[in-house]
Amino acid sequence: MLLLAPDRMLDGDGTALPGDTRLLLEGARIAALLPPGTEPPEGAEPLALPPGCTLLPGLIDLHDYLSVDPDRPSPMQQMFSPDQALRRDTAARHMRRDLLSGVTTQRVMGEGQGLDAALSAEQREGRLSGPALITAGAPIAPSGSHQQRPTGGLDSPSAIRAAIEEAAATGHGWVKLVATGGINGSGLGPTEAAYTPALLREAVAAAHALGLRVAVAAQGGPAVAAAAEAGADTLEHGALLDEAAVDALAANGTAWVLTPGRFLRPDGIPLAAARSPDVAARLARVGAAMAAAVPRALARGLRLGLGADNMHGRFGDDVAQLVRLGAPVATALAAATGMAATILGLADRGTLAPGLRADLLLVDGDPLLAPDALQRVRGVWQGGRAVFSTVPA
Repeated sequence: MLLLAPDRMLDGDGTALPGDTRLLLEGARIAALLPPGTEPPEGAEPLALPPGCTLLPGLIDLHDYLSVDPDRPSPMQQMFSPDQALRRDTAARHMRRDLLSGVTTQRVMGEGQGLDAALSAEQREGRLSGPALITAGAPIAPSGSHQQRPTGGLDSPSAIRAAIEEAAATGHGWVKLVATGGINGSGLGPTEAAYTPALLREAVAAAHALGLRVAVAAQGGPAVAAAAEAGADTLEHGALLDEAAVDALAANGTAWVLTPGRFLRPDGIPLAAARSPDVAARLARVGAAMAAAVPRALARGLRLGLGADNMHGRFGDDVAQLVRLGAPVATALAAATGMAATILGLADRGTLAPGLRADLLLVDGDPLLAPDALQRVRGVWQGGRAVFSTVPA
């Protein structure tokens, strides 16, 4: 049993626990939180931690592509490459980077040829290190989409239902429907609806009937309200949400999973925008749209989550980006920890409480004062196992 006594602890709602609170770690679980002045149990072994550090739940990344390198031609089509060995090695590299950056759980939003299921199997067998994976299989995308499958788009109710049934049979917990074009993609525009509202309703109902949750990828336009009204569990990206779209998400209880770093960091889509006037024109609208939508979403009580997309190893920067867009720091931290777990329907992680998974992150500094502290990682524990630490074992 290890006793961790950091200078401060932050819970999964972004709030600070009382000073001098200590955490007992036993096996894969949090054994107890000791209030200030409480004597630790006999046999608890103190772990020396550096001064000035903060302990918080491990980060939960809600939107990722594992085999996709971000700045290559047609990046989304990499998820369908037939070179499984190369894709597996790329995914393993990205997963390792993500885990070392503090991400202990990760939802995968698109992999062809069953790669995400194969990676999950490797994890269960102890042969692959990385965040615990929540998988969705290959995206369900229409003809003309930047995420269309090599065999063609899924346009008919029967084709979409077959893909949903395949996802359920494979053991995925989610499916993803691509309902608009992308900012950094050819074909459909980012506010152009890919599916009719009736088809979205039918698809969501079919997935829910099989016990699957539904993520809908849409940047803006009428597809957002259609997805929310169809009962989608999450809306992905939302780079161009307007007031009506935000209100529709709020009215239907759909969580919004933002991927701000991919749009706003200079090593994200701005690289492609520098080469393509079309991408530059679409991207030019994003910053102002997101800066207006985030405060409105908060005022309307939307549940917010975060995803790194295909930008690996710096998920903590997405938290800082959400703060820059107008979210309180505690809300942004929750979007990457406790609220993220709630959005996934996972009650065993995301907060610091006895009996929960010991998925923990130790960072240098106080994220409530400076969100970039999340990028100064001093230790990561996943299921109680130290996977990275600069402190004595």
